Amino acid sequence: MKILIKKPSQSKILWMLLLLAFLKPAYFGTIAELDKLFNVIRILVVLFMAFYYVVLQKKMLKFSFVFFLFSIVPLLSTFLNSGNVFNAFTFSAVSFGSVMIMELGYEKDGFFLIDALYSILEILVYVNLVTMLMFPHGLYLYETSTGWISDQAWIFGLRNAQTTYLILACVVDVIYWQLTPKKRGHTIRCCCLYFAVFITINTLKIGSGYVGYTLMTLLLIITAIQNKVQVKFHVVAIAHIIVFFLMTSLGKLSSFAALGDTLGLIVGRTNTVSARFRIWSIAWDKILSSPIWGYGILNEKQLSWLSSIAAGATTTHNTFLDMWFRGGLLCFGLFCLVLFLINRKLLTIRDGEPYLYSVCGIGFLAFFIVAQAEGAMSGATMYILIGLLWVLPDIVRSRKWD
Repeated sequence: MKILIKKPSQSKILWMLLLLAFLKPAYFGTIAELDKLFNVIRILVVLFMAFYYVVLQKKMLKFSFVFFLFSIVPLLSTFLNSGNVFNAFTFSAVSFGSVMIMELGYEKDGFFLIDALYSILEILVYVNLVTMLMFPHGLYLYETSTGWISDQAWIFGLRNAQTTYLILACVVDVIYWQLTPKKRGHTIRCCCLYFAVFITINTLKIGSGYVGYTLMTLLLIITAIQNKVQVKFHVVAIAHIIVFFLMTSLGKLSSFAALGDTLGLIVGRTNTVSARFRIWSIAWDKILSSPIWGYGILNEKQLSWLSSIAAGATTTHNTFLDMWFRGGLLCFGLFCLVLFLINRKLLTIRDGEPYLYSVCGIGFLAFFIVAQAEGAMSGATMYILIGLLWVLPDIVRSRKWD
């Protein structure tokens, strides 16, 4: 038996490079030429999308317009608070561009987009794992402008920053397998990638990665065996929001933080939970001073209170809390509206493709388990996932007519 990997077409390679430019793992940011190239590609894609919608189509889909507003609010808040305007522009381009490139890719060929996304993530996961095994003490030094340094960085970046890439790879892996013929070699290829993610998480000993990966795997198996069991997207989304409010509000309870640190000892991490609770508690105090607009994306000097708690930190270590802190109620409310629109669209495949529908809910669940403990708002992985969930029902419907 052979596992065949076809030679990619020039068009597929182009799409892989476009997706890589938006994903842009941290290591590529250390290479000046590649960093500039990927930034240029991002800008060109966003400009093209603006031209495509405004000039050619002369309209924007409701989803695209809502997400555009979501990406713009933190930029406006940044101007109001004299923050880091360059990083705010970058955030707007990455968030809006990542979602729209999925929309553009679907209009070309939906499955072609999934194939390209799967291939680039597959390459990145394996290369990252190989470099971790070859350089267990780190591939390069990660340094912030404040002087904080860590040698625990590889292709995907710092240890905790890798988890969103890994969970995204698993979600795309399962969707890709579900949309393709179930040949033995193809199934083995998908299983190998899924297991490579586990090896990576286990090597790094990421607590949120263990929880997200384990729960995702169990639910994928259960829903595959029991056809009547479904993981509903809207239930998962609402549950995450409730957990977010409860978890970040419990930061002032020292006993709860102590329990979290005790659990953290199991995976060899100490004091990480109590530190996060302290960050969340202070962040809420600041948010309540500017609840509508937030503060935008601030400079490192403006975030000295944050880096004093967790060295090198530039986020609140909770994606939903980052939305509140950077864009206030407007930003968080717009994101909830995005989830509402995605849920309404996913319901169109709930009866025809029940397992694939569950995969979407499970993928969102696992990804945001990680996002509850990390700041995924700044990177492209969350927006690639959001874009994928949005276009997937269209891809499924178009495949049925092939």
